[in-house]
Amino acid sequence: MKSLKITVVMVTYNRSKVVSEAIDCLQKQTYPLESIIIIDNCSTDDTLDVLSKRKSADPRIQFRMRSENGGYAAGLETGIIWGLSDFETDYFWMMDDDSYPIPDALELLVKGISSYEYDMLGLSGFKMTTTTKVTIEPQEEVQTVDYILIDNALVRKGVAEKVGAPNPDFFMMCEDYEYCLRIKKAGFKIGVMKNNHVNRLHLGSQKFSKATLWRGYYHSRNHMIILRQYFSWNMMIHYVLMQMKYLFGSFSAPDRFTRIKFRLIGIYHGLIGKKGKTLRPDTLKFQ
Repeated sequence: MKSLKITVVMVTYNRSKVVSEAIDCLQKQTYPLESIIIIDNCSTDDTLDVLSKRKSADPRIQFRMRSENGGYAAGLETGIIWGLSDFETDYFWMMDDDSYPIPDALELLVKGISSYEYDMLGLSGFKMTTTTKVTIEPQEEVQTVDYILIDNALVRKGVAEKVGAPNPDFFMMCEDYEYCLRIKKAGFKIGVMKNNHVNRLHLGSQKFSKATLWRGYYHSRNHMIILRQYFSWNMMIHYVLMQMKYLFGSFSAPDRFTRIKFRLIGIYHGLIGKKGKTLRPDTLKFQ
């Protein structure tokens, strides 16, 4: 098997120490990386200074700073478009800055995506039913799934050329699901393989935190946008049951009424087609 050229596209925001440790993990990969593209979502800490020092020590590292924090999908879109135009690559390895792949993570992904001829391969995958989503317990052999988490997923360059990058209209949440729907609609194969190769910190996802409050709004809104775009009755039933589950679950939170309100506003904003960054995560104010 010929050596494939892999370009990392990583998105970061105000996590200078975290992104530096993530770069350490990339530099330890047993499979060689062609390029490391890092998109900074307009950080206000010392992230750019850290990236400048890392770039001077490793010519594979390139970075750009966005003019505003447009979210994870916007950062990936910026990096993939840049990668398609200016970098020679076969695959993009997409990731957030708080996932630390162990040294053989990329080597195993490349082996899996090459051996089983998939177009996008991730480490966490799901099957969708009418009533719920089912987490697929990954095996050594690649399995076909309905969608994957795109954090640490490997996607073929040809897929990005045909269907584009994750959609920045979502700002945060659900960009994985919509991207997989778009890729499958174009006739490409999505798979998942054994997922014990990455240490995910899951920063910002603690239960009943400020982060999960605004994430709840975007989750409700973006899933509604997806439902409108890819409508089926099964998806409709799934959406209603899922939102009822989260709404009732909010009653156990200390800020229950705020959480319920944000989810209901999210449903409404999805119905009327509001997209982009409509709720500021730092102030929790609508714009």
